[in-house]
Amino acid sequence: MKEKEEKLGLWLLVFVALGSMIGSGIFNSPKDLIAVANPQGTMITWLVGGFGALMLALL
Repeated sequence: MKEKEEKLGLWLLVFVALGSMIGSGIFNSPKDLIAVANPQGTMITWLVGGFGALMLALL
């Protein structure tokens, strides 16, 4: 019996690369945000974003 050998398709590789590029933005965003915003605005933004992420995780 022959088993089909699974290969990575073009679209899978494109989306993996795209996800890696978008995901790496989390490491650059805080530096850029702190440079232009005041500390209170930065803290409020992080709290709202963290709360939203928590709500999506619990959904």
